[in-house]
Amino acid sequence: PSIGSLLVYSSAQGRAAAGLALEQSAGKPEFRQAGNVSAKNRAGALSTKLRAEMAPSGDVAATAVELKTQGNDALAAGQYAQACALYSRAIEIDDASHVLYSNRAMAHIKAESYGLAIADAERAIRLDPTYIKAYYRRGSANFALGKYRLALRDFKAVCKLRPNDRDARTKLRECEKAAKQLAFASAIESADDQKVSATLDVANILVDAAYDGPRLGDDGIVTDAFIDAMMERFRDQ
Repeated sequence: PSIGSLLVYSSAQGRAAAGLALEQSAGKPEFRQAGNVSAKNRAGALSTKLRAEMAPSGDVAATAVELKTQGNDALAAGQYAQACALYSRAIEIDDASHVLYSNRAMAHIKAESYGLAIADAERAIRLDPTYIKAYYRRGSANFALGKYRLALRDFKAVCKLRPNDRDARTKLRECEKAAKQLAFASAIESADDQKVSATLDVANILVDAAYDGPRLGDDGIVTDAFIDAMMERFRDQ
């Protein structure tokens, strides 16, 4: 078997052992809270302990960190496909790392794979809703796809979490401007598609008093007789 598969297998064994240990520890005093502690708090304590025990340890964790470092180097060197591959290998070892998903999202953005970038950024956000870089990267990917309203949501979140981030505020202004331009263009396109006949109010059109040709009836309906009379008048002129 390859080193990677052994690492993943080792990690899986560690996770299974952690789950068993957590199940056994559930009966210990620290988990038998007094009646004034809610079930939600007890579940939160169990979840926190489980995440800690499921995290890769020892050589496995060191390998994930090394792969992430190599991925960062590849990203800095412009080797985006290689960076994605290295981050993916690290994620196989530690799939609970929001940083790894966020870093791979950045590599996807550089490779212009914006859909994949959004998926990775969203996974990072689910793992850690306070991780600013994930919002920034999802916003950047949505902006690149022309989804300005979605990008606005993320850059507003970044500015809320980090009010002094100049780059985020710049991106926010760019998004607001692009969203307004898109809305304006859509309005013009909609107006251009409207038929001229739909904008005319025949009843309010003023006809010169000296005009002695065919006229529409009071209902404004264009009849065959009216058309024939108009054609006859044009031929006579």
